[in-house]
Amino acid sequence: MHSGLLTIIRRFLIHAKPRQQALVCVSLVVAGIVLVALGIFVGAVMSIFGLLFGWQILSTHRASRDLEAERDVERSDFA
Repeated sequence: MHSGLLTIIRRFLIHAKPRQQALVCVSLVVAGIVLVALGIFVGAVMSIFGLLFGWQILSTHRASRDLEAERDVERSDFA
């Protein structure tokens, strides 16, 4: 599935700015909730994917921040 909708969204999310990533994740979750409210239960899958993409993005940003903090400590002159 190299050209499926989820692959396209994931590719966009990898290269987007953080605010754009958050906007896409929130819109997926909201659209999924609206679809479930209308009785289309496939919307639950959209919400789950929005949450999973958001979790993946937050984990990536958290890991990169921790790595930068470790580099700053190594460069400092506390010794």
